[in-house]
Amino acid sequence: MDKPATGDNGQLHRTERLGWVSVVLAGCAMIPAVLIAAGVSHPLAHAALALLLGAALLGLMTWYLRVRRSVRKLNELIAGLYEKSREQDMECRKLEEMRNLQRASMRTASHQLRAPLAALQSCLAVLLAAEDIDAEDARRLLHDAAARGDDMMELVNDILGLAQAESAARIETEVDTEDIDVEQAVREIVNFFSPRAKERGVTYRVEVKKPPGTLKANRKLFNQVVLNLVSNAFRYSDEGREVIVTLDSPEPDRLTMEVRNWGLVIAPEEREKIFEDFWRSDEARRRVKRGTGLGLSIVRNIIEFRGGRIRVESDAENGTRFIVDIPRHRKGVDHNGKSKE
Repeated sequence: MDKPATGDNGQLHRTERLGWVSVVLAGCAMIPAVLIAAGVSHPLAHAALALLLGAALLGLMTWYLRVRRSVRKLNELIAGLYEKSREQDMECRKLEEMRNLQRASMRTASHQLRAPLAALQSCLAVLLAAEDIDAEDARRLLHDAAARGDDMMELVNDILGLAQAESAARIETEVDTEDIDVEQAVREIVNFFSPRAKERGVTYRVEVKKPPGTLKANRKLFNQVVLNLVSNAFRYSDEGREVIVTLDSPEPDRLTMEVRNWGLVIAPEEREKIFEDFWRSDEARRRVKRGTGLGLSIVRNIIEFRGGRIRVESDAENGTRFIVDIPRHRKGVDHNGKSKE
């Protein structure tokens, strides 16, 4: 037994039935015409003819409108299927791009690990092969080996930090968040760095334009952002200069944080690259030997997964300024971390 028609199929079946009714009415309208052709001129025949012709025209018009509506719905259905197919194709492309980026990151990480590992092996090989080596040379080789081990540990920690930050930012829930006193949290991190900074004559200052109040966020991720930016400012500052952290709340639903230092100037063509995984400029490598190039990538991932933005401005006179714009409430984001308005 055939299943009863539902939805669009039922509409098509009703349209088909109406079409047959219209055909029948049109056929009936032929009867008076035949009568006239046969010489029947009774007024009732003429009235019947007019009535049936009107009914036939009405039926045909109704059928046409129903068919046009069905065709429109069919076109909308086809357009919807095409749009879904296009979206799925885009999703597949994005996933492929992500896989390519992951493979590239793994290759880069392997390359970054190779150099300190080779240096560590070289130091140990010299120690093992030497039959007569004085204590000072042995101590120097062990010191170099330990430094290369520290380099590898820093790289591994930053890679894990990047993965954890991305994962935590993606799955952040209300359970993970708390009300953070922004000014207090920032001052605590700045105070942590101040003793080390004073050794190089670098001073920290926190300025508050409009009190930022509280931010509902994951404290670990928020601290990671502040820590990385404040740490970078210290590492790349000239001796005797100042690092200024400015907090503001320009609008009720968002706050800003600016970290400014005077030292390394970032060229315009490098201001996007510095947020890429493992990227460090030649000047940055010259100034600071150690570093993995992952700190700013971690910061950007955390900020953008929350729906915020980070940018950098840099010149010799005004210094280098990392400006973070953070929404007080986490916005929806797509799987690439871009905020959805």
